[in-house]
Amino acid sequence: MKELIQLKGTNGKISVFEDRIVISRNTFGGIAAFGLGGEKTYYYSAIQGVELAGAILRIIPKGADNQSYNAMNYADILKATKDSNVILVGNKIKLAQEICEIVTTKINEIYSNSNNVVKLTGNNSNADEILKFKKLLDDGIITQEEFEKKKEQLLK
Repeated sequence: MKELIQLKGTNGKISVFEDRIVISRNTFGGIAAFGLGGEKTYYYSAIQGVELAGAILRIIPKGADNQSYNAMNYADILKATKDSNVILVGNKIKLAQEICEIVTTKINEIYSNSNNVVKLTGNNSNADEILKFKKLLDDGIITQEEFEKKKEQLLK
């Protein structure tokens, strides 16, 4: 798929596509900070959020520590530089804001589409229950196996 936008930061780059984002450390600063770490791909369905705190752009995958870097004390800045889901954007704040908007929109589209698909099944009480269990799965409270088992019971 076509790349929508890309930002090269001081510790790597982030590429935003229609269906996913890719964080790459194959840049001089990325290799210096993380070694030969290669790249990480996240589909929007696996992301719970995105954060821009100062010059730190952070992708928050589902199940990750949701501690915000917005406090921005010295310990948080050091922690952020070692977070493999962080791109240090330097003076490219406007570009980072665009990325945040795109990623947030894509995440919201996935959730609104998944809600519509379930509601179209016709059995609203079971659909509502499945949505509740999906939320528990997304929040890391139940496992994929538990979700599948409960969904199978509800769809019978």
